[in-house]
Amino acid sequence: MGWWCRQGLWRKKRGISFLGLLFCCHCCSGGRNRRFETHFLTLKPPMQVIKRLNNNAVVVATRRGEEAIVTGKGVGFGVTVGGPVDQTKIEKLFSLAGQRTPVREDPHALAVLAAIDPELLSIAQHVLDVAAAALPTLMTTNVLLPLADHLQGALHRARHGNELPPLLFAELAEFYPEEFQAGLLAVRLVNEQFAVRLTDAEAAFVALHIINASNGEQPEEVSQITHVIREVTKLVEQDLRLRLDPSSLSYQRFITHLKFFIRRLVRNESLPLGTSQAHAQRMLEEITTTHPRISACSEKIRLFLLATYDFHVEEAEGLYLAIHLARLIQQAPTEPASTTDPSPP
Repeated sequence: MGWWCRQGLWRKKRGISFLGLLFCCHCCSGGRNRRFETHFLTLKPPMQVIKRLNNNAVVVATRRGEEAIVTGKGVGFGVTVGGPVDQTKIEKLFSLAGQRTPVREDPHALAVLAAIDPELLSIAQHVLDVAAAALPTLMTTNVLLPLADHLQGALHRARHGNELPPLLFAELAEFYPEEFQAGLLAVRLVNEQFAVRLTDAEAAFVALHIINASNGEQPEEVSQITHVIREVTKLVEQDLRLRLDPSSLSYQRFITHLKFFIRRLVRNESLPLGTSQAHAQRMLEEITTTHPRISACSEKIRLFLLATYDFHVEEAEGLYLAIHLARLIQQAPTEPASTTDPSPP
């Protein structure tokens, strides 16, 4: 039987931490053969300067080699590249781990950082943290700088009386609610911190940044996806005579499915599942027999997407669409029967 005992004594000198003394005591066989070993270890500085942005902000490399931004009054004063940072002056740290291009190799990113108010970095980080809680796929480090840069531009526009048009405002609010709520939070925090009046139109642009960081959708893709969703939901309401409630869980699940479904069509991607097309076709035939209305609606959607956008819907995609339509029709109230068939949008 044996045991180990370690005791460390730390001290700081000129911004560098040293492990002053380490005692290792090994005792075995009832106290016999006791050994004492003393080691003096010099550790790397916890943070090394990559780029001084200004007197109050520095890009650093952490001990793990990851990039980060540290801010604080005077934290950048007198520092040199490769040297240590006075950690007593650090007020906030923003991780840049996961950036596609290291900041030290990106002149544009360095210029953006040098111009950004540190408070906007704080707001952007907080908004991303809130959004990430609802969006597991959100890569916050990839969007911190673009989002903070957008907020800097929004602040400049607000101070000079310029406004952006409300791009996709209603569509994002309905079809990307978590991202849009994060945008509204950003607008509120900037207004409170800087005593300006950003409009809610800015929330849509913040949402677009978050959507891109979450699933890679570019604004043009988002525009097309939301437009197709609007047309498909209108077709469903007309064909199945439903009154869809945007606040209901069944509607939100249906919209989530449509977003992934239409994104795959836009990108010409296949459904990533093990169901073969032949098996999907057999199941669709069963649905046609047992639920003819649902099958007919799914087929109308398929033909509409083909005729309008040249989107080819695979059998497996049609199967999953029919399943979601079945769930939707079970919970959504229906309209009285009409004497005429509604026309597709």
